[in-house]
Amino acid sequence: MNKTAIATMALGRRHHDLFRQCSQKSFRRYAEKIGAEPVVFDHPLDPTAAARGRPPAWQKCLLLDHPRLRDFDQVAWMDSDILINAELAPSIFEQVREDQIGITADVYPDTFPDMAAFAAHYYAPLRASAEGVLPAMNTVIQGGVWIMSPRHHTPLLHKVYRHAGNPTGEARPYEQPAFGFEIYRAGGYRWIDPRFNTIVLPELMDTWRQFQPPFKRRFRFLYLLGLPALFRQSYVLHFAGTLNYLKAGTYLLRACGFRV
Repeated sequence: MNKTAIATMALGRRHHDLFRQCSQKSFRRYAEKIGAEPVVFDHPLDPTAAARGRPPAWQKCLLLDHPRLRDFDQVAWMDSDILINAELAPSIFEQVREDQIGITADVYPDTFPDMAAFAAHYYAPLRASAEGVLPAMNTVIQGGVWIMSPRHHTPLLHKVYRHAGNPTGEARPYEQPAFGFEIYRAGGYRWIDPRFNTIVLPELMDTWRQFQPPFKRRFRFLYLLGLPALFRQSYVLHFAGTLNYLKAGTYLLRACGFRV
């Protein structure tokens, strides 16, 4: 049987407190259910000044050869802004072989007609600066949930981390473009069940659009009324870009009787 771990990182007081109050129970309950080791990092793995000048999300690229994880056969990463439906979710490690990378797709914004157009725009700066023949990149890979093996994929994440010198021209670029770009170049990936990475706000907005126009920004919290139904059919809810709703969503689900 493979030795597995589920890892996350909660850096800074706000993220640490939210993880402890909201996500920690379901994170540990799910790890126990599937026989994986729960590993939570609460400090930067790269403490240098250069690392402090970029978003903390880059730090996940240094996980696989950390002493707490390097001896595992497979590691599943989940961002700390998640709620896991531990009663429903099967083992995430059943989705891929040890030598495969398990990934999920991001959602595309309304400003693009489809995912292919969004992906072309998203990866264009990296493609423009790369040499050699590049594979098709028709879907944006979401960096919030993935599965890798320290034995097979540590060099890949190190290659992603070397992109941290601002390849896209953004003021503080996140790791996700480089993460997806290098996975496409490496190959050996497999799309896992999207229920392991349900992006909360877009899913709820799509549901409400069937009944009425979108809420104005100051009323967006009303979308959370659809959260119990979404949680019931998801494995992992990911509050990407909506961290302000994580606490309210957690309390709502607990009030409805869900174990999170």
